[in-house]
This record gives sequence, C-alpha cells and structure tokens, in this order.
Amino acid sequence: VRESLGQNTPAVYEAEMIVTKLNHDNTWMYNACPKDDCKKKVTADHAGGWRCEKCNQVYPECNPRYVLSFTASDATGRLWVSAFNAEAEQMLGRSAKELVALQETDPKAFEAVFDAATYCTVRARIRARSEEYQEQRKVKHSLLSVAVLGAPSSQWSWASAAADIAQKIEALG
Repeated sequence: VRESLGQNTPAVYEAEMIVTKLNHDNTWMYNACPKDDCKKKVTADHAGGWRCEKCNQVYPECNPRYVLSFTASDATGRLWVSAFNAEAEQMLGRSAKELVALQETDPKAFEAVFDAATYCTVRARIRARSEEYQEQRKVKHSLLSVAVLGAPSSQWSWASAAADIAQKIEALG
C-alpha cells in the first residue's frame, strides 16, 4: 500500500493480507444504543440503565458493537486497520454481545477467539482517508468489507508459507 494513499483525497482499495494482531484490550467494543437506527455510544446511568444522548432516552439494555483495531501485513508492509461491527463479526465469527458474555464467564475462551483470528488471511476492501486528531493528520484505514480466506492450521509454518510463495513466483515465469 502506498503511503500517500488517502492523504489528500479518500481512496478505496482492495488487499489480500494476513491479520497479525488484534487489539482486544478495553477498546475492542463499545456499548451502543439498542434502537435499530441508532449506533451512538450510550453511558450507564445511576439507575442501572443506559442513556443515549442522541435519542434522549434511557434503555434497560445496551447493544455491544465492535470497534476493532488490528494490524495486517502483506508483501508491501504493515498497517493498522479499523473494523466495525459487521466486518469484525465476520472476522471473529461471533457477535460483540457473545464476546462480552464470554469475556465475563470464560476469559480463556475469550482469548481463544482472538487467537484463532490471528494470522488468518483475509481479502478486504478498505477506505483510506486523512483525519486530524489532536492537531496531527493521520491516514485512517477502515474495512468496508472482508472475506476470511483461510485460518492458520496447526500445521502452518513459515517454511511452508515461504515454499508456497516461491512456487507462485516460479509459476509467474
């Protein structure tokens, strides 16, 4: 991926890449308004409900949604990508609500979900656009769509991956 992509004008590109790290500290999800047409973040109120400022309502439950950051690599380098709800769900194979429950009840199984998605090969459509944050301009890469092409098997190794690449290069002539 060219470093200048998305700096002056937004750009959309496709890439086949390997997911190398999925951030799953406290920033992998957020609690959203449960109303279908609202995805805004909600805050817990003093009575045990969830307040949506946009809807100006308090709800008894919230709707956990993904806001997942991950690094991906291909032959050109590595970059940070953001995956929102539908795309992150495809990558992890579970809803954010399911993972919140798993995090609370079985932390090892929670970790295993992220471990299983690490080193998967994906084909992605990505938007790159420049954004300013704390007076610094950065290009942000966001998933528009994703297809998981393959998960690493227990037999996966760098040696076999290198052999596959060498075979593909030879086939090119």
